[in-house]
Amino acid sequence: MDTATKFLTDQMRWEREQRELSKDQPAKFDDGKPPIALVPPEYIIGTAHVLAFGAKKYAAGNWATGSFTASRLLSAAMRHILAWMGGEKNDPESGLSHIYHASCMLAFLAAQMERGTLKDDMEEVGAAKGRDS
Repeated sequence: MDTATKFLTDQMRWEREQRELSKDQPAKFDDGKPPIALVPPEYIIGTAHVLAFGAKKYAAGNWATGSFTASRLLSAAMRHILAWMGGEKNDPESGLSHIYHASCMLAFLAAQMERGTLKDDMEEVGAAKGRDS
């Protein structure tokens, strides 16, 4: 079973279980909506702390005012991940976890990808030979 099929199967199972659990609740048509409650609150809160740090440093929503290249966002995320893997758990400037900094970069990447504003330069930097668009 490929990843997309497994995800959809798991999603359908979760939704069926939720319907079973909510039989005593009023009707609410949530089928097909993303189960936001599955996102760990620690992840959301940690990422929000980094976003607040960035808002003070650059301005709230600064990341959405232009268009980043995919390589710039991925490079920043990987630098934070590699720092964490190397034993430096927190970013020295913010004092916040490198994992949450990486999370922000990936969030920006995902948002700009979904909004159609991301500049996909992966072939230009030599990282995407033969990949599907």
